[in-house]
Amino acid sequence: MKLLQKKEQIKMQRQASTVGSLAQQVDSSQSLIDRLANLQAENQEISGLVSPQHLRSRSWYGRYMSEQHELAQNRLEFLEAELEGARSQLARSSNRNTILDDRRQEARREGQEAQEDLQDRLRSPRLAQPRS
Repeated sequence: MKLLQKKEQIKMQRQASTVGSLAQQVDSSQSLIDRLANLQAENQEISGLVSPQHLRSRSWYGRYMSEQHELAQNRLEFLEAELEGARSQLARSSNRNTILDDRRQEARREGQEAQEDLQDRLRSPRLAQPRS
């Protein structure tokens, strides 16, 4: 029982590490999306006269940022789904670890009670015997 609980604790630590890593990736993906949105907004601003070359360049740049934004958004959605799954696995492992701990404590308590009962039974006949 103790080994099984130790195994679950190690598994839970790995899952917690995975959850932390995924959370960091979600944060960095969200940051990237925000930066791309800002760059797209800056690219939309027109100031003064614009040459045809500048318009072509802005158009290409806008399409490129739009593609990158879409890729980053898809990655973010994927990471969020993975993070949710990892968190639910971590919660299940935590619950299982708690159950194993409860069972181990119950087994220990039953063992102690059985030992006390045995000691009481062994003491009782001695106390009941008349002394000579």
